[in-house]
Amino acid sequence: MPRDFPLALDLQYQIVSGLGRESSGLGRTTWMSSKEVIFETEEALPLGAELEIAVRWPILLEDRVKLQLWVRAEVVNTTAQLATAAIRHYQFRTCRLARAAAAAD
Repeated sequence: MPRDFPLALDLQYQIVSGLGRESSGLGRTTWMSSKEVIFETEEALPLGAELEIAVRWPILLEDRVKLQLWVRAEVVNTTAQLATAAIRHYQFRTCRLARAAAAAD
């Protein structure tokens, strides 16, 4: 049974096709499960669009490495400001070291 989480996390999304990345935008999750993600969008997304979504994860790996939840998904429902995407694949990816970035500032 999928677990679900009412999360508000910043994200970036890109519509991808056989021609490459077509368009992109910023948004914020409103709800996630292991099967779907619902998020706010800058504009209505086309039904059936393939997406790559990078969600800024709120927890650091080993208290120092930023994480992103990377999702490959398909838009299954859309309104002017919300999209529901069925998750096809997901993985966590690391970002640059948070402490090293803070020290450089």
